[in-house]
Amino acid sequence: MAVSINFPLDAPKLNLRRNRIEFVAEVDGERVLCAVTQSALLSKFHGMGRRPLDVFHENRERIDAVATEWLRKGSPDCDFTLVLTADHF
Repeated sequence: MAVSINFPLDAPKLNLRRNRIEFVAEVDGERVLCAVTQSALLSKFHGMGRRPLDVFHENRERIDAVATEWLRKGSPDCDFTLVLTADHF
């Protein structure tokens, strides 16, 4: 059976303590915390000198696509956080 993955319109949050942007995915109706590191935004999306949230929003489609790919590889019934680093892109 295919896994259903959606990204609600919840506003992403900048987590300065962990140096990442956090956002939510719904995997078969269950909320999963996802994040993309600021270093990934800098190196993969040319974010140097720009606000991380702006870089995230400008590249949201690609970030969601990569998150979807990695969420499909995981177990949809486990409770975890998906953290995307530069190596995921």
